[in-house]
Amino acid sequence: KISAELAGQSVLVGKIDCDAESNLGTRFHITKYPTIKYVRNGQTGRKEYRGQRSAQAFLDFVKEQIKSPVHEFEDLQELAKLEDKHQYVIGYFESKESPEYDNFRKVAALL
Repeated sequence: KISAELAGQSVLVGKIDCDAESNLGTRFHITKYPTIKYVRNGQTGRKEYRGQRSAQAFLDFVKEQIKSPVHEFEDLQELAKLEDKHQYVIGYFESKESPEYDNFRKVAALL
């Protein structure tokens, strides 16, 4: 169900038996079962999935994680509306196809 729902979104879903693949259990610090982890841009996600053990709940979690962390602003007035109590990283790019934008997006996903 999850794979079908996320088809075409660069999301791979897999299942690993850590008893048979103990090196992966060690690599990802899996100490209890079941454990659900996600990896983004080669990095383990900041938080483990701790929600309900249903396909729909996990699907909702994945959808939240794959949202773009980059918000595009059309004019400076939108920047003035940002809340002072939060911290922001602001970048300016000529094109979304540039390698600089791609790096910015990847770093933003880790923050």
